[in-house]
Amino acid sequence: MKNCKNPRYNMKVAFEEKHDWTFHLYKCSSRVENYRRITVLTEVDTFSLFSLTVIEARKIAKSINVLPHYICEVLKYDELPY
Repeated sequence: MKNCKNPRYNMKVAFEEKHDWTFHLYKCSSRVENYRRITVLTEVDTFSLFSLTVIEARKIAKSINVLPHYICEVLKYDELPY
């Protein structure tokens, strides 16, 4: 998290900064075990795009999330857990 020295930090400027993003695509499926319905997320693909703003990355994720049975997760490249 970036610490701001300026109390009037402009969020519009922060959203327009370029970052590297990783997109994870998951396929949603369901199965029945012990008479219970379980939703399973299976990773289909992972790809990275570089030098995008937050707004551009969200537009890409939103266009993928419109597809039935697919979910897109967006992570900043420097905040990856691995």
